[in-house]
Parts: sequence; structure tokens; C-alpha cells
Amino acid sequence: MEKQPVNMLVRRAEQLLLDSKAPLAQLIGCQVSDLAWVQNVTLGVNQIAQSLELGPSDTVLMNNHEYGAVARTFRYLSREKGFQLREAVLPSELISPDQVVESLVAHTDASTKVWVVSHITSASSLLFPVEEIMQAAKRFPGLKVLVDGAHAPGQVALKLDQLKPDYYVGTLHKW
Repeated sequence: MEKQPVNMLVRRAEQLLLDSKAPLAQLIGCQVSDLAWVQNVTLGVNQIAQSLELGPSDTVLMNNHEYGAVARTFRYLSREKGFQLREAVLPSELISPDQVVESLVAHTDASTKVWVVSHITSASSLLFPVEEIMQAAKRFPGLKVLVDGAHAPGQVALKLDQLKPDYYVGTLHKW
């Protein structure tokens, strides 16, 4: 790349990115058609957040362990679109993964349209029980789950075809 950056960036990069989808899909347990490249997780989450059809009668539920840029995106959009942003407060040290699920469920009502959760939190490095979160979300018809997976690929085994999140945004350079 250093000898011929134009050749790499202009002529070869797109095909190399396309070719890399098949091994990535195999690694994280999904179909190639499920994948889309984004510049970074924050941008990917932002694109998804902007695309959600939310209004004044809707609620998005986050928690106090979410990455700052993700929280700021949803705070901004709540002001712009008029939806309510609710925060489940979790302790800094979890005694049990059930605390995360129980808190999300306890803060969910008929207006809740989206849960935003990290797979592994940024600041506190907590591994959230995403499998159990996805199971709990099934109790609420129409509820979408957006998983910020910035720190998970390569750190934990992923089987997205089994997990079945509505949205999962990850990165491949952390681990």
C-alpha cells in the first residue's frame, strides 16, 4: 500500500472489502448479506439511530454504562424527534448479569421501542448478557434491540445468526 497508495485505495480497496465479508460472516456467525461496512461503530450506531422512526409517543431505553458518543446521539435525536430517552441506572459492579436484564425489563413499557445496550461496555468493561437481553426483549412485541458491539468481536465468541439482534455494530481492530 505504501508504494502505490492510489492503486490500493482507488483500484483495489473496494474489492478487498467485499472479499473480506465471507470470512467475517463465518467468524461472527451470520450471512454475508447481513454485513455492511461502516467507518467506525459510533458512525454505524448514529446511522441506525437516525433511521429509526421514532416520535413523541415513543421511548428509547439506554443505561448508564453506554458509550458517551452513543448516549449523546440519542439525547440529540430525542430533542430533534421528540421521543423520550429513558436511562436504566445500573451499579458500577454487577453482582449478577440478571441485574442488567431485570433493569431493562423494569424500565420498559408499551411506549418503549428500542433498547440500546453494549455487548462489552467501554468505560467499565462489563460483559452484558446479550443472549439473555435478546430473550427478554421477545416479551415486548415490536421492541428493537441495538447492540453496540465495539469491544466484542474477537473478545467473545459471536453467533449473530443465533443471537438475532435487530442491529449489531462492531469493530475488528480492538482485539
